[in-house]
Amino acid sequence: MPNLRIAIFSVILMLVLAVAHAFAENAPDEHASDDTTAEGHTYVFADFSSDDQPSGGNDRWRMVNDNVMGGRSIGNRSFENGIMTFSGSINTNGGGFASVRIPLDPNALMYTPHADADQDSGGKASDHGSQPTPYTRVQLRIKTDGRPYRLLLNDSTRYQRRNISHRALLTPTQEAASNDEWQTVTISLEDLAPSWRGRAVPDAPPFDPSKATTLGMTLVEDKDGPFTLQIDSITILH
Repeated sequence: MPNLRIAIFSVILMLVLAVAHAFAENAPDEHASDDTTAEGHTYVFADFSSDDQPSGGNDRWRMVNDNVMGGRSIGNRSFENGIMTFSGSINTNGGGFASVRIPLDPNALMYTPHADADQDSGGKASDHGSQPTPYTRVQLRIKTDGRPYRLLLNDSTRYQRRNISHRALLTPTQEAASNDEWQTVTISLEDLAPSWRGRAVPDAPPFDPSKATTLGMTLVEDKDGPFTLQIDSITILH
């Protein structure tokens, strides 16, 4: 009998240890990183490689130059080997700006925790009931000629019956520009400054990611001459 009791006890102990081991293997790792958490979620908005990207494809990028107000600047966009090139020539006689822009889908700058695959493929909100929170930064991998390019974001908010733009300077190092090197620049949405037709509007409300309508790059300068900005990718970060 003692030997039987020992055998039964050994079997029970082995079963308990096996269950404990299985539970430990399936328990969530509190220290594991997860790009779908609010703190770390990112997605590549545009890599200019195909139409299968959250931006909706290269054909959606449009030029808006100072000819809309009688200016003479020239701006174009072209695509090759996964790179968008924004180039042209600034003419300060009547304007002095050029820009390339793309319309944003609803919620493109809003992150929904625990969203489904649609969220991971382009920032689309899901119907899981979680409260969306705004993405906080835009990251660009660019190569510049040293001119003062700006990130441009518009929302649907109007101020004193005006459509306000929100801009922040892209500031790669002069060394990178001089050496024709690629550089990654990250812009916080909190750093966007409201403006109207290139003039600061300090009393306007800040940029609202939940109402975002347009994203782009612009060059506004009082210096005539050619320009070239190359963009390899645009990433949205939480």
